[in-house]
Amino acid sequence: MDKKILALSEEGDVDSLAKLLKTLGPNQLEEFINVRVLRGKGNPTTFLRAVFHGSPCDTADGTALRVGVFKHVLDLELLGDYFIPLVIAGAPCETSDGTALRVGVFKHVLELLEGGEVSSKMGSELLGFLLMEVDFLPPSSVVELAQLFVDAVKNGNVTNTKSLDLFSKLLSSLASRETVAYGNGNQMTGAECKSHILNSLCSSRWDSSCVIHLAAVFR
Repeated sequence: MDKKILALSEEGDVDSLAKLLKTLGPNQLEEFINVRVLRGKGNPTTFLRAVFHGSPCDTADGTALRVGVFKHVLDLELLGDYFIPLVIAGAPCETSDGTALRVGVFKHVLELLEGGEVSSKMGSELLGFLLMEVDFLPPSSVVELAQLFVDAVKNGNVTNTKSLDLFSKLLSSLASRETVAYGNGNQMTGAECKSHILNSLCSSRWDSSCVIHLAAVFR
């Protein structure tokens, strides 16, 4: 079955591929992914691209299947340098599901960075990719992620100070937005929202390890 999925994708037969994907039994797709990722039998990225090929975002079935794949990948914590672009590419910001999944990826990567579970090289690659993706996020998601950093700094939970580069980028992106909802849904310009977030940050105690790195945020 999995070989047929790959073959139809290579042939460009999207209709037949979509029909085939609908016939998959419970957890069958997850097992195909596990075989490639956990057991090293086949290229997982190539297989997922084939699945996405037969799961267009403009259909309910296609969106549901993609969401299922994304959640499974997140559960397996497979966010390596080759999976991040794949997940992002398959989660368009034009849809609420796509936006939610992108934000989930951002949060998960930050957890990995703060947990020290990835190498310095891998961390830099993941962070570099996310920096390029910030401007594609809707204003509400940028605010949500920026607030995540504020809370982390206030609670002294920032252990990987390099991740603050992303906070700086979020604020920069926020300042360029025309209208943003902040707090209790108050509408304001992005620049005003940035000021509110920085004021909130300044009113709290900072962890000593973050002081130097946070200075760059105020440039």
